[in-house]
Amino acid sequence: MINLKIINKAKSHPAIKLIRKKKWKNYANKFLLSANELKKIEQNEKNKKEILQNHMKNIPDEAEKIKKEIKLALDTLGIQDNYNKIAQDILLWNFAYGFSVNEYLCYDFMNKSDKERHMYISDREIVNFGYEVNDLDKMNLFSDKMLTYKMYKRYFGREVICINDAKDYPVFQKFIKTHPQFVKKEARESCGRSVELVDITREVGSEFDLFKFFISKGKTILEEPITQNYKMSILNKSSVNTIRCITLAGRKGIKVAFCFAKIGREGEFVDNGAAGGILVGIDVNSGAFATDGIDELGRRYEVHPDSGIKLKGFCLPEWEKMKIMCSKLAAKIPEVKFIGWDMAYSENGWVVVEGNGLSEAIGMQSTFAKGIRSDIEKYLTTYNISENQVFRYM
Repeated sequence: MINLKIINKAKSHPAIKLIRKKKWKNYANKFLLSANELKKIEQNEKNKKEILQNHMKNIPDEAEKIKKEIKLALDTLGIQDNYNKIAQDILLWNFAYGFSVNEYLCYDFMNKSDKERHMYISDREIVNFGYEVNDLDKMNLFSDKMLTYKMYKRYFGREVICINDAKDYPVFQKFIKTHPQFVKKEARESCGRSVELVDITREVGSEFDLFKFFISKGKTILEEPITQNYKMSILNKSSVNTIRCITLAGRKGIKVAFCFAKIGREGEFVDNGAAGGILVGIDVNSGAFATDGIDELGRRYEVHPDSGIKLKGFCLPEWEKMKIMCSKLAAKIPEVKFIGWDMAYSENGWVVVEGNGLSEAIGMQSTFAKGIRSDIEKYLTTYNISENQVFRYM
């Protein structure tokens, strides 16, 4: 029989952790140009077209996927002038520096110099940052939504259960009797993927059929729905509109470093930018929306396109309470220094939606049209971590 305690102890050995960290960072940097190829491009721009073409020949499926993403995005935006030049530039910045199609558009790289672009940090680099400053074992708490709930139950303000196999059916039956309408999530998914509002009274099949379908997808989380306070629902009624609050644990304590709002679109249940939602930058000190909205194709909105609410200047309720709560949450797990908390304002005040041990950078930067590389550099300096452990470009 496999002894899980021995396995977990071995995984936590410092030498093994270094190997695991390297593995995950390599995965985050998958498909990118090698350091040598990148150096050749930066030394002589004439090399870039040939090097890029040769690189893409070695990864044809990934190259084709990115080309399709570029075409869809540029066609959606109606971009025709300099189409091929822009598409080629997006490919370069994707495979050389790790910026996705959406990042390129949201950061308005079409209108920025290389020097300005390098003030931004890609999501691949923010993953490197997370693996560099966070403890891998403790970070696993946020990879499994049920583990997060168990640790922070009192801050969730709602009932949450986990179903994984046939023995969990009685738990499922009891839950749906109390909550015939509930939120379903797969335990290890992110970016709003797999999130669904389920109404058991409208399901065609039997309760057991639905249960079997859920567990066929693996470990599944079922949550009592959050009853959103009207002060937030006026932004968009169909979605629970949330705040991503980024905490950084430093030598002088916990700091609420960056915050932005995620607001859904009419008829949509999830608010994520990846699901068509709108992101808005927040003044960390006041809790007021400090920017216009932006979607993941880089389109800006002065007012919400469905509700008509003016975004810049909108004030969030009980802001200091939310910041204090997030700082308390982060203090409970100091080994995870970089955490993105998704917070919702319910009828009973602020509650946790989920925690993220690897938070994306796109919301922090696109909303304010400003890169955060210098902020990350300063933080790395305080822990004597080399920048080349995080950044593609030095």
